[in-house]
Amino acid sequence: MQIVVDMPISSIDGAQRAVSFLGWRGYEVISLSAATSLSSSPVPWIRAGLLGCGLLTLLICALGQALMGAEQISERRRAFALARASGVPLSVLGRSVLNAALLPVAVGVVLAAGTSAVLAPYVQYLRGSMWLPPTWSWILFGSAAAIVVTLVVALGSNITLRSTTGPAAFRTE
Repeated sequence: MQIVVDMPISSIDGAQRAVSFLGWRGYEVISLSAATSLSSSPVPWIRAGLLGCGLLTLLICALGQALMGAEQISERRRAFALARASGVPLSVLGRSVLNAALLPVAVGVVLAAGTSAVLAPYVQYLRGSMWLPPTWSWILFGSAAAIVVTLVVALGSNITLRSTTGPAAFRTE
């Protein structure tokens, strides 16, 4: 465990003597200036790697969702064309496709945000750092990115829906 103090390096011995009565073992007292000058810290690289893996996962999920949306519309093409021919507005069909794509993602985002808000500070605590509150900006950014990607994919599916439920598509059935 590291104890980072905001004092000159020459005063570190005094800080170590000040906390020695606690009987702690395996700790190191370093100055704030020395802590910020340590370039060998793996934390920025780990954070960048996790962010890259998260973005790659989001891209893979977006592609999978786009394929699923296109497949759903092609599989239900006849039902969509019949509903359209019977007078169901295209906006209602579009909202149903949007809801089918957005509801599972919304539930997943809420569960993932709650899990990360609980586990991230706990993992930091177990690592030996002090208990820090969750980084809400990153949680909100990740949640918003997932919702926006889902909306873009669902709107792309609605464009496919428009072409597959037109009069020409119904004549081929």
